Amino acid sequence: MQLKQDLVANLPDVSSLRDFGGCYIVEGRYLLEPAKALGASFVSMVDHGDMSAYQARADDAAMHLPDARFEAVNADFRYPAAYVGLEPVDASILFEVLLHQENYSEVVRNVTNTSTKFVCVAQPCLREEWFPLPASSTLLQFWDEELKDEIRRGSNQHRRQPAALGGR
Repeated sequence: MQLKQDLVANLPDVSSLRDFGGCYIVEGRYLLEPAKALGASFVSMVDHGDMSAYQARADDAAMHLPDARFEAVNADFRYPAAYVGLEPVDASILFEVLLHQENYSEVVRNVTNTSTKFVCVAQPCLREEWFPLPASSTLLQFWDEELKDEIRRGSNQHRRQPAALGGR
């Protein structure tokens, strides 16, 4: 967690930050700790669902940043409507959320349209030797359970395509 916070906290010439999907488990830490370190003037969280734990942390961060504006947008950022009216920010955070999106290309496009300098991405990936180019990125939910089990065990004895793409 600290490496990701440091990545954002060390961005040059950044005064506004937005985190997409950073409430679950981490409760906004990827956003709020760097915001304090940078002395941010605008801090924005976009996520859907219960944001109460994040809001408590944001209230504490606001005590350290008394002149900053804080925004919490309860919206599902998979949908373009979530981006309507979002103020542009210097840097956006997409940590460990992209492979949960069935339309991650559209999410990245929308996030970059609201970011003026940086988009920080951290995403656990599969080893490239398991899925060499041109198929080095995959959404696991589309793979059969047998292959998912192999990946969980760390085995790659059989390279296959998802059944929908003609694999077995």
